[in-house]
Amino acid sequence: MQPPAPGSARDASRSRSPECRVQGQEKRRKVDLTMGMVVLATATQLNSYAKQGMNPDRIIEVLAKPCVNPRTQKPCTTCEPGLRQAEVVQFCRYFHRLESDEKTTLLTTATCFADDGSDEIEGGETFASRTDWSLLGHRICVRRLLNVLGTHPQTFYKHVQGHLDKRKFNHKDTSPHGMSVDQFFLELWFTAAESLPEDVDEGVELVFGEEPEVPRPESTTLPVHEHIPHWDPECNLLDEMATLGSGGALRPKNIQHQRLMDLWWQYLAWVDARCRPEFTPASYSTFWRHWHWHWRKFIKIRKYSQHAQCKVCSEYSQYIHYSRSTPEDKQAAAKRWHTHLQDQYRDRLIYWNIRFWSRRPESNVLSIIIDSMDKTKACWPQYTFRKNKDLDKFRRPRLVITCVIAHGYCCDFYLAEDEEMFHGASTFCEILTRTLGRVRQICESRGQRFPEHLVVQSDNTTAQAKNAECAKFFAVLVRKFKFHTVVLNFLRVGHTHEDVDQMFAVLLALVLRRIKFQRPSELCDAIEATMLNVVRNRGEEMLVAHLTHVRDFNAWMDVLHVGPEGTFLPRKGIDVAHSFTFKFRMDLKHSELQQLNANLPNNNRRFVPDPLDVFCITKHFMADTVTDPPVMLIPNERFGRLSPAPGVGCYRGPSPITEDRKKHLLKLADALTEFTGGWANAHSYLRAAQELREMTTGREAHASTDGFLQRPSVLRQFPITVGNNPYFGNLPDVCWRMRVAFGR
Repeated sequence: MQPPAPGSARDASRSRSPECRVQGQEKRRKVDLTMGMVVLATATQLNSYAKQGMNPDRIIEVLAKPCVNPRTQKPCTTCEPGLRQAEVVQFCRYFHRLESDEKTTLLTTATCFADDGSDEIEGGETFASRTDWSLLGHRICVRRLLNVLGTHPQTFYKHVQGHLDKRKFNHKDTSPHGMSVDQFFLELWFTAAESLPEDVDEGVELVFGEEPEVPRPESTTLPVHEHIPHWDPECNLLDEMATLGSGGALRPKNIQHQRLMDLWWQYLAWVDARCRPEFTPASYSTFWRHWHWHWRKFIKIRKYSQHAQCKVCSEYSQYIHYSRSTPEDKQAAAKRWHTHLQDQYRDRLIYWNIRFWSRRPESNVLSIIIDSMDKTKACWPQYTFRKNKDLDKFRRPRLVITCVIAHGYCCDFYLAEDEEMFHGASTFCEILTRTLGRVRQICESRGQRFPEHLVVQSDNTTAQAKNAECAKFFAVLVRKFKFHTVVLNFLRVGHTHEDVDQMFAVLLALVLRRIKFQRPSELCDAIEATMLNVVRNRGEEMLVAHLTHVRDFNAWMDVLHVGPEGTFLPRKGIDVAHSFTFKFRMDLKHSELQQLNANLPNNNRRFVPDPLDVFCITKHFMADTVTDPPVMLIPNERFGRLSPAPGVGCYRGPSPITEDRKKHLLKLADALTEFTGGWANAHSYLRAAQELREMTTGREAHASTDGFLQRPSVLRQFPITVGNNPYFGNLPDVCWRMRVAFGR
């Protein structure tokens, strides 16, 4: 192929190109783009253009085609063969991970310091000669280089000439208004956002896929939850702050379903409450840009029907969007909404603080959280085949999975039949008693003392712990000297997702969505095999049990003839208490004694005051410092009526399984036998049919042998030391201890 004659159109176009500013220049500079120039590229958030540029399929397709001159349709004489596909793909991957200004610096520097890269003309100015480009040591024409990189010529030459893109700010707005928006979102991430994992099953599928380099759970030695992207059930606040301070990325968290305009109104209220009066808030466009650029990756808005929304949050959101109020009234409502979010965050801080102290070996505080999973997640038997019409009409039995986390000691799972067992206050007391017995055994095996104070965190519902029966049981624990004090706390409705819900999310992803079980015992085995590493890496022990026996705690405590009421359900628009503290009369503070004397009920006057009378002190929310007057729950003179522990009889509840339901389950067992009876033993559902028949006749009840209530306790004659804790004065003062590390 002959070179074009001087003055041709091709030569003229080259002379006008940014590569050559002087016509007729004979010297050429040689620029070689090597792997060392881009290998230190940092991983940034990639846009669609960068992802397309580093697409291996696109790069291989470009390299597979021969380079042809578009005008002559003849092979290119500039490009040299020998480029390796793997190296080019790696180079493009590094190149597109560079920021825009980093690409400009790279290409400008490589061009300026190229061999024979410039000549000096009149006046001492330098001019750019024509450039011979090389990629990874192989000569390449500009047209093919741009195709390989997936970059537009105009963008490429802007980088070469050092032109900065003035249309973008690299998403780093340092103006006071932009910084105020970032500060608002950061506080929202710490306070209102919850770390409950969303779509965790997709993350597990991504990690536990079929890639050979990723180990399966059976062979890995790492904690299972470390494989799940963006989920850390015990992430320390200090670690998050250190990550933020070092420029690292925050882990994604979730907020309740709302619109971006809701956050905008909250931001206006936040500026009005936090900033100086002369400071004007940022515009909505600035607010939107910061959300779109950065914060939407770390603050996820839940879907509309994914979780129940807080009533207060829902009312404020609807008021802001649909009311005919003035902007000033809406901003005032947004301010109250933001205050509500901060208040619920203070409640969580108290739980996190108590949870942290419970994990310390020298602590005398035991923190326990109890919650049950959705019943629809554990129907049995789980079918491995598509149901036919005969099986689709049957309603399968369901299991209730309850998780108990005694922080620092154990994490236990209890499975109970939804129809066969009674799920109420007695079941809650049964599970709590078994857990306390487990904690005592663990303390004895470790050589630790048993905690003196108990703090129970429960779901905010009357079906579990927010009822009179549980209140009496906690008072009995105090009177039996099992604990100095007992505290029962509830988070606000709609803001109750905590570590136990995170454990349920992992259980759902690793067990319930992966394993098809026919009997409850098979599910117990699967949970124990799969979740054991998750719990052990928390430094706790695990127990999985099929709950077949529940003691009747209500009948046991009925001899006391006490009935707390009035504070468990809202009435006439007045909210209920969210924190209950049970302690002796001798442990009441001076201010509480003054409240008691000023508000002594008439029915208390017939009892002789005794230091061992058990009182209950309530307050509206966990973070409140103002409490209601103490109320006597168990007079000491009546405690003698109580037996050491409930009877061994099993409490089935007021509505046991009916005869019609038994017939329905027997028909399901017969249908499974008829449909799968001829299958191999490993695939047939004869085990499920046998289990269903045993369920209708009644399983053997296995009573607990924890012996926690029967075991004698050390009597206490002196009151506890009142601490300076403004929220719970009965708990010991907790502060950070200094630790010193000595080198060798």
